[in-house]
Amino acid sequence: MERAIDLRILAFDTSSTCCSVALWQDDGLVAERSETMARGHSEALMPMIEETLKDAGIMASQVDLLAVTTGPGAFTGVRIGLAAARGLALALQRPLIGLSVFEVVLHDMASKIGTEDRRDRQILCVIDTKRHDVFLQRFDHNLQPVNTAEVMDCDQIIEILTASRDDRSQLTNGYMVLGDGCDLVREAWRGDQQAWQDMDVMVCNIQPQAAVVAEIAASQGIPHPDAGLPRPVYLRSPEVRVSPTGGRLRI
Repeated sequence: MERAIDLRILAFDTSSTCCSVALWQDDGLVAERSETMARGHSEALMPMIEETLKDAGIMASQVDLLAVTTGPGAFTGVRIGLAAARGLALALQRPLIGLSVFEVVLHDMASKIGTEDRRDRQILCVIDTKRHDVFLQRFDHNLQPVNTAEVMDCDQIIEILTASRDDRSQLTNGYMVLGDGCDLVREAWRGDQQAWQDMDVMVCNIQPQAAVVAEIAASQGIPHPDAGLPRPVYLRSPEVRVSPTGGRLRI
């Protein structure tokens, strides 16, 4: 695998309420755009890519590698990002790397919080589904997964946290709740702040960012030609409602 230190990497993320684009070159961030938006990623993404390339002073044809998040996240947002990435990869004839949102958020956290500060904590990585629950995956303090990702109600997460308070033999230093679903977990918690502290829970509200996607892609390098295109990570089926007309066209 070829290291990407000397390559230009265009990365973007549309999986959350933050639409972001980044250009990485020579082992460092060259340009970045980021906007918070509940919707409208499809309209905002391509202009942001154009502006980022302009800020970096390069053309799209000079990009060597593309990188994008594959989810889990907002269903439509994930599809927007992947569709744009695949389209650009095809048009530019460039390789494409896909990274899970869990991986991106964990990498960002690890760059800000040292190993000692998270030692012996179990990490609950929670990603907002935009449907009043979260995508959850657990990791140990070495960032190794301890279960498969799943969809979980916030009240269930509170039960996990309160169980650790009642049985301290489970772990030494409690939990870390990480990701953009932290606010949902806070809202679900109905106790006072002191009780929250007694559970020894560290909260780190981090959204996936394109700059982190680019940094990870730079460390991984050019993917093998047989790696194939990245696929979306869906942890639940899309909600589909049958039309009142049964799908027939109205005349």
